[in-house]
Order: sequence, then structure tokens, then C-alpha cells
Amino acid sequence: MKYILKLEVYQIFFIVFIALIISWVEPYGIVDLILFFTFIFWLYAITTSGYRKFKFKNKGLYVFFTTNLIFMIIWIMAHTVFYPETATYRFLHNPHPDPPFLVLHYYSWFAFLFAIYLTSRVLGSGEHGKLAGFGKSYWYFIGFIFLFIGVWFIQPKARLLVEQEKDNEN
Repeated sequence: MKYILKLEVYQIFFIVFIALIISWVEPYGIVDLILFFTFIFWLYAITTSGYRKFKFKNKGLYVFFTTNLIFMIIWIMAHTVFYPETATYRFLHNPHPDPPFLVLHYYSWFAFLFAIYLTSRVLGSGEHGKLAGFGKSYWYFIGFIFLFIGVWFIQPKARLLVEQEKDNEN
């Protein structure tokens, strides 16, 4: 898990950049899944390292975070298997989409934004030792949304989390 946090900034940038370029050539392919799972794994690694380092008291948020990540993985896999390439087109152009599909789709977006939100708060915690509020972490949230720019200031902070965690163990 810590391997992805030890990568240099340009390595993460090129993983994302090359995967996006390939996904533009072959839409809805395996490359999109690889990019999605890399991003989810990165969020999980940052949040887990932060929770280990700072020993936050609110474990309920972490359990909810992990549950949402598992839901997103299952949802993306099910969406890929049961709804082929035209699923997004049908969803956007169907005036009456299936209500269960609609609810699960919106919850998956909520789960995605919550995962980014909690990871941003963990990164914004810095040296305070407690979970930062959104006011101290909104730049990280924006960085996760605009990943091409955000990776340049998120990954160094994530590396710092791992290095400080390693120093605390010694």
C-alpha cells in the first residue's frame, strides 16, 4: 500500500496522464478501470497512513470511508459487466431511468466525493494531531477534483505522511 505513496510526483502524473490518453483512444476499456482503481488505491493509502500516524479518535468516519470505497469498487465492476459501453448513453438520454439504478448511481457519486473529502481532511491535518476541518483542507479537495494540477502538491504531502510514519515507528 505504501508503494504508491513513495512514488515521485512525476511518476504519479505520468501514470494518470498516460492512462487518460489511452482511454481517449479506447473508451470504456480496461484502462479506465485501471485508472479508477489506481485512484481509489491512492485515496485509501493516504487516508490509512494518516489515520495510523495521527491516531484519530473518530473511527466511524474511517469505517464509512472504507465501506464507501468497497461500494464504489463493486458498483463500477457491476456497471462495467451489466451495462456495456452504451449504458452511459442510455442513462443520459433515457427520460425515465430505472429508480434503483438512479439511486445507486447518485450514491456512488456521493461515496466518491466523501472519499475525496475525508482524504483531503487527513492531508490537511498536518501536524495538528486531530482531523482538520474543511477550511484547512479545501485546496486538497480541489486538487483531487483537478488531478492534473493537484497531484503536484498532494503527492509530496502524502510522501511526507509515510516518511513521518516511518520515523515514528523507529
